[in-house]
Parts: sequence; C-alpha cells; structure tokens
Amino acid sequence: MYNILDNGFVMLGDSPVHSFLFFSVIHQLSKVVYFWDRTKGFLDQEVMKSCIEGLDWQVKAATLEEVRLKEQYLLFSGLMRIFDDYPNRLVEYCRRNGLGKTELVKDLRMVPFWYSRIVDQFDRSFCR
Repeated sequence: MYNILDNGFVMLGDSPVHSFLFFSVIHQLSKVVYFWDRTKGFLDQEVMKSCIEGLDWQVKAATLEEVRLKEQYLLFSGLMRIFDDYPNRLVEYCRRNGLGKTELVKDLRMVPFWYSRIVDQFDRSFCR
C-alpha cells in the first residue's frame, strides 16, 4: 500500500490505475467486508487463519477509522490479496459472497472505469 502511495498508481493487470481511484474502491470494499460480513474466501488463507484467532469480529467499530489496529491489518492484507491475480480473485470474491453491483458501488461517488468493468458483471437488473 505504501508503494502505491509513493508511486501514485498501481498496476492492475497491464493497466496503471491512479492511487486515489484505487483507494476509493479499497474503502468501499473495506465496508463490504467489515460491516456487511462478506468474508467468504477472504481470511481463509493459512497466514490469516493464525492471526484471526482471539479477535472478536462481532464487536464492530462505528467507523472504519475506529477499527482496532490488528483488525485493520487483517482487513487491508486481505483486500490487497484480493487484488493479486487481478481481476480473477476479485471476481471470485464477489461471486463467493453473492455481491451485486449495488453493494459493490453503494457509497462510491464516482465508479472508476477499471472497477466498473468488474462490477458490471454483477448487475442483477438484467441477465447475461
């Protein structure tokens, strides 16, 4: 995440994405994971399993900024892992959790083009 901030962009596949657009999506997905409990396939990797023991995910902070440090670490580590092998893991995460386009863009003021290409696949208003 620090590299993305330092560089001002992140490579998703073969395309550079401005950091502010990437982080707006990360913020939205943070809410999806943390507040809406959409965690299927999110914290099930070996490294994360040992870290989540002893955490009470049922006690939620009022805002993302108030989330405990260890939970923030797990949350952002999991989110960054979702972007490995982009777009495959992101699409798989959305499918496993039954996410629709509305949930994926709910609080975004502007949906970045690179993200809309993913979330449009989950538009339930029409069949593909």
